[in-house]
Amino acid sequence: MKVSRWLTLINVPDGGTLAWSSYTGALAKVNAEFLSVIEALKTGYEIDTSSALVREMLRCGFIAEDDTDELSLYGALIEREKHRKDTLKLVIAPTLSCNFSCPYCFEHHRDVKMSAAVQNAITDYVNQKLNPGMGGLRFFSVVWYGGEPLLEKDIIAGLSEAFLKMSSPYGVRYSASIITNGYLVDEDTAKLLKDCDVSFAQVTVDGSHEVHNKRRILRASPSEGTYGRIIEGINFLEASGIKVTVRMNIDRENSEETERNIASLAKVIKDKSKVSFSPGLVTDYDGGEKSSACLTKEEYGHVILECIKHCKAHGLHFSPKSSRPKLRASYCTATLPGSFVIDPEGFVYKCWNDIGIKEYSIGTVDGLASGHESSEWESYSQMDYETCRDCGLLPVCAGGCPRGCVHSGGLPECESFKYVLDDLLIFQAEGGEVK
Repeated sequence: MKVSRWLTLINVPDGGTLAWSSYTGALAKVNAEFLSVIEALKTGYEIDTSSALVREMLRCGFIAEDDTDELSLYGALIEREKHRKDTLKLVIAPTLSCNFSCPYCFEHHRDVKMSAAVQNAITDYVNQKLNPGMGGLRFFSVVWYGGEPLLEKDIIAGLSEAFLKMSSPYGVRYSASIITNGYLVDEDTAKLLKDCDVSFAQVTVDGSHEVHNKRRILRASPSEGTYGRIIEGINFLEASGIKVTVRMNIDRENSEETERNIASLAKVIKDKSKVSFSPGLVTDYDGGEKSSACLTKEEYGHVILECIKHCKAHGLHFSPKSSRPKLRASYCTATLPGSFVIDPEGFVYKCWNDIGIKEYSIGTVDGLASGHESSEWESYSQMDYETCRDCGLLPVCAGGCPRGCVHSGGLPECESFKYVLDDLLIFQAEGGEVK
């Protein structure tokens, strides 16, 4: 037997020790007998491998058999994910135009609408992929993105109708979600989205009424507040049966007000059982002049921890994976096959943050139909980096965002939860976990 490379031991301030496996997710309060087994294995002493304690430690992944190559097992998980051919994930932007003009936004907005020709190319590609002879697709998902996608509701409705009709005969499971600023959501729009099989929506609310209205600004009427109308839209969505995650983009301007902002949000959500909260780190991926307003990953980690505690106090679900790090083979879908981002002009990307930046395009929808693949993204592996291979958090971090590695040959960047992991796990062990 040996101590697992994925084991983390945490000293609890008021006494006691926690054990956590980043591979299995097991979290336990442990006693002196457990620690003596760990110490014996580290120093080469024999242990009773037949004892109930040792068998349980093995089951939870705190220890491993001597001949178990734990790193290779995780590597095999990555390879299985990279070779899946049963899933198609499309992020579709009907427009890059936006009705908001948020001061921190780094997106490349252009007043361009998806043409009928591009829509037809998308449906032709999907129809081709759904054909059983193409490899047996089982799951097909779409995220409606932008710009502001609800500026082009007709395109969403038309493509959704086509996707649903194509998926049904082949028994392919179709799902859809939308990322929207929420300003255009009324009762009819919520019903339209439900009819389009949209089951999830992410809507941004950047704080209390006062804070939000300074940051989420209507382009056509900057002095008109957007908070009330967005909250109304969220309530229309959840009333229609669409689950909502409220995203709060966080930078230096509002990072000190998370408690007030979460408390304010909790008061105006009608059904908190259908709405969850998700902080989002404002990031300038291209290192522009606004980057000084962005928090570091370490600073953001502490903000996440505070948000989790405030959500617990005010009865809001907390949704991000950073609240409870879990095993994952990839950081995001950009490095996986069958996952593409499509802009209104039909250009295709792998990363959401590249949309509209044509030099990062990997081709067009027509190219997808002819079997185009992006080896630059799909050949990426967190296992290629020594710092990642040697890190005990690799199974839950998956190397972090790969964008900088792929585009500029940079090194992986650690996830924010790394900097507050001990406090996060202690909070969960004490019953504070937000599900």
